[in-house]
Amino acid sequence: RQLISTARNVEEYCDERILWIRSTTSFGMEHLRQLVPSLNWLTTPQSWIAVGKALWSDAMAHPTLTIYMGLLFVLLILIQRPLRARIALLGEQASRSNMTSFVPTARTFVMTTLISILWPGLLAYLGFRLRAVDEPSDFVLAIGRAVLTSSVLLGTLEFFRNVCRGMGLGQAHFGWDINSLRLVRRTQWLFIAMALPLIFIVVVSESQSNEFIKSSLGRVAFLG
Repeated sequence: RQLISTARNVEEYCDERILWIRSTTSFGMEHLRQLVPSLNWLTTPQSWIAVGKALWSDAMAHPTLTIYMGLLFVLLILIQRPLRARIALLGEQASRSNMTSFVPTARTFVMTTLISILWPGLLAYLGFRLRAVDEPSDFVLAIGRAVLTSSVLLGTLEFFRNVCRGMGLGQAHFGWDINSLRLVRRTQWLFIAMALPLIFIVVVSESQSNEFIKSSLGRVAFLG
């Protein structure tokens, strides 16, 4: 009987204190009043000018890296159209009934990856450089982490969107339903436009030290 009582006490303790730990107060009027100052903190021109200056200073401090990355970005822009045309051609080959080779699918996978990393890659580079600048401000570090996180999300969504393109991996190689693929491609732009800003705001809020910004602006964006 004593063992059963002890077990129940331990279970109640776990339910109350371990499985859920309160991290902040309930959302109320005080948090709503903090929304305006939090938005002002995020949108202050001087803070964004500091971000631009940080990137410029980093580019001047690492000119070789900046030139290489700039050339790589231009190259990725130039190969977009040829790669898309090649993906469609390989899709036609893969959709033939007598095609048994896996090579077209492997090539299409590589090309799909290349056309998907253009903008996510740029964001990732900017995020890395912002987090690597000398003596960055709290705002610069928060923006760097948010940009880096956003690049991962955008890269994932862009890859899936390009998988669903006409005669791409989904349609020609995996045999997915074409109407479903069209629906995904139409709605994914809306999802990207809604999700990316919210994720950005959440990560920015969580990456700085002001608890009011985290519990007001960050929570509103998270619930959005």
